[in-house]
Amino acid sequence: VENGVAYFAAGWHAKTNDGIHVYAMNPFTGKVLWEKRVDNRKPETWYDNHTNDLLISDGKSLFMCQLMFDLKSGKKSRTWFKKDKKYKHRYLLSGQGRDTSAVIPFGFLYDRKDGARLQRYHSTHWYYRGAKGLLLALTQDRVFGVTTSRKIRPNWELFARRFDDAARPRLGGEMSKDAYLWSEKAPAGTLALLPAGKILLTAGPENKAESTGGMLRSYSAKDGSKLSELRFDDAPV
Repeated sequence: VENGVAYFAAGWHAKTNDGIHVYAMNPFTGKVLWEKRVDNRKPETWYDNHTNDLLISDGKSLFMCQLMFDLKSGKKSRTWFKKDKKYKHRYLLSGQGRDTSAVIPFGFLYDRKDGARLQRYHSTHWYYRGAKGLLLALTQDRVFGVTTSRKIRPNWELFARRFDDAARPRLGGEMSKDAYLWSEKAPAGTLALLPAGKILLTAGPENKAESTGGMLRSYSAKDGSKLSELRFDDAPV
């Protein structure tokens, strides 16, 4: 619900015969204010992975995965479209190329555990103001995250950095290393991340063969040093 209007979507996938229908409705009268269909008839508003997903709004536009709808008219557009080599909408974007979008391309309902296995497929990562990770958690002046890379085997990393616009840019527009504060090795499979004042909490599986338990770990938000850990019988979901 945004500004007294209810927004919702019906349908499973844009490739189905009926596509996905997005509605704006007066919640008090049930009057439909606008209805837009998502299908593959227009390439500028089509992406092969259009599935129904949670809707979010910034107060000006409505977003469903990579689609953006005008709140008043329902006019839809993609947050990026590479046919003309230009991005259609930039204010929520960071980074470059196919790995940028207003919302994670696979949507909020995508199974993050599957995404974590695709270590080098960066489209499954969150992006915000220069930071990239499978998990991101924000405070007023910095962002904490969990990310992965793969050489011989996956390497999980816990990091802290300033937002790009708070760091000093180099000549040519590149961000300096001032943005990065620290990074430490993180347990594989970390599923939750929460900053709490001077402490940073993570949660995930115990990381032992045939174990079904979970582990809550605490780190120093200042330098990433590990403080403590607490085992649970069940892994977090």
